[in-house]
Amino acid sequence: GDFDFTRASAATRINKDGLIETVASGDSRLSYPLIDGVVSGCPSLLLEPQRTNLVQYSEDFSTYIKNNVTVTPNSSISPKGDLYGDLITEDSTLNTHRIYLGSGVNVVAGTSYSVSFFAKNNGANNITIAAGNIGELPINTTFDLLNGNILSSVGESTIEKIGDYYYCTATATSLTTRNTEIIFYINRTNIAFPFSYQGNGTSGVYIYGGQVEEGSYPTSYIPTNGGTVTRLGETANGAGDASTFNDSEGVLFVEMSALADDVTIRRIALSNSANNTLVRLEYSASSNRISALVFDGSVKLNVFSDAYNIQTSKKLAIKYKSGDNSFFINGFKVDGNNNSISMSGLSDLSFDDGTGAQSFFYGNVKQIQYFDTALSDAELTTLTTI
Repeated sequence: GDFDFTRASAATRINKDGLIETVASGDSRLSYPLIDGVVSGCPSLLLEPQRTNLVQYSEDFSTYIKNNVTVTPNSSISPKGDLYGDLITEDSTLNTHRIYLGSGVNVVAGTSYSVSFFAKNNGANNITIAAGNIGELPINTTFDLLNGNILSSVGESTIEKIGDYYYCTATATSLTTRNTEIIFYINRTNIAFPFSYQGNGTSGVYIYGGQVEEGSYPTSYIPTNGGTVTRLGETANGAGDASTFNDSEGVLFVEMSALADDVTIRRIALSNSANNTLVRLEYSASSNRISALVFDGSVKLNVFSDAYNIQTSKKLAIKYKSGDNSFFINGFKVDGNNNSISMSGLSDLSFDDGTGAQSFFYGNVKQIQYFDTALSDAELTTLTTI
């Protein structure tokens, strides 16, 4: 049966053409994977938590404070497919060449923040992102926009190709509570702070989609134009009913990946309305841990594996049947037992803990299937083999 999907705001995805696309409030997102900037493979259902872009102008970099650079708006086709990529060009002085927000963003000590943006070279191969005074929000990363490398990094950073741009991210935990600046340096000669060098008056970078969000990992792009914008969290639950699911035996199969290894609990559960009968898969509160549970009032199967990178797609299957319970990952049987079970009233499949109220699943789901009979171990090996 269909899931009941909610998200009371617009959001973005990567569409089949490899472009960022806005999806209307209330519509789920099928986002396509990219390899070297090109769509490769089938899409996944993308589910994300609530996040706010604290950058007030995510696409108009002419509004930023400029030091020894010029900003030419609307100079390049952006990752969204429109003419909104801005060009930052260094002048010919011996100095730093940079732009920064001016308004800054308010950060809180002990809280993580993620900065992200899209950039490509126009004669200046490198761009450095830094935050405020040194050591306050410890972000300082230089990205190679020619080869797609991270040349140096303070804080956790990534770079990924999307079309002819690179998607650059940096994450760190603030050491202070204050308003702090987010600074973009042209760093053509790849030097260290304070990034001062002799400009040539012609080299620069194209830039698009500035974003700063509270969180230990970056999420999908949230456009802004004159103020902060919040993308609300998503839920998907309530699929099926009592006639869909077999209390005696069955298999829950999911192909999925996590948005981050952030040790938060994220669950997919087949349950009854009282939530005292469960067949559940989850990312657990331990690094890279995938768990499976069968519960009929008491625990009948409770196993886990820490052997996989949860940020890459995995095929998981959990089988329940009296005398034949098991858990498979990527073609291998993790564990199983012959415990008897007595399920009652399975009626709901949800991307949460089965209550609709907590442990929401955030990640990418390529496919989810339910079988109302218990498959053999050989069939489960085939089903889950990557």
